[in-house]
Amino acid sequence: MKFTFIDLFSGIGSFHYSLKQLGGECVLACDIDQNANSTYIFNYGVVPHKNIFDLQLEQIPNSDLLCAGFPCQAFSNIGFKKGWKDSRSQVFFPLLNILKSKQIPCIILENVPGLVNFQRGQVFNTILNHLKDLNYECFWKILNCSDYGIPQNRKRLFIVGFHNSILEKTSNHLFKFPPKTNLSYTLSEL
Repeated sequence: MKFTFIDLFSGIGSFHYSLKQLGGECVLACDIDQNANSTYIFNYGVVPHKNIFDLQLEQIPNSDLLCAGFPCQAFSNIGFKKGWKDSRSQVFFPLLNILKSKQIPCIILENVPGLVNFQRGQVFNTILNHLKDLNYECFWKILNCSDYGIPQNRKRLFIVGFHNSILEKTSNHLFKFPPKTNLSYTLSEL
């Protein structure tokens, strides 16, 4: 199945790699880290925009999916825990402007698990409420990479959202995260 996607806060392209395997074509990437951008260009031949604050809405093509691993330092257990007061967390608001303008049918957002309970859940609820106000029905879950065939014990928060315009076209409004994959190898199997 062919589809297009926007890769915000793209880093070295983890979302890009996975979505390309599923038939996705990246129509726009954006990340402020020049070293990550060099890797992204080398791996995918796509030149990321350097700063989401400089990205004009008319520069953003229509797309089927938007994925964003927006900066987590403001909400991380090992960060300063400044929340919205941390300038890095402010990148979430241009993301909302893009969603408002483009009404992208599907979104996948990724962040640290601590975001759910940060400031007693107020920040997380604010994010979900903003998405709801933009007509996205969202589902979220904390997933551990090791449960899905990745050799890393790392938990991440995923928010998957669908714009109401596509939900109106289907009678099935239920999204389910994939079941855990039971992959275990012994030395004799390697």
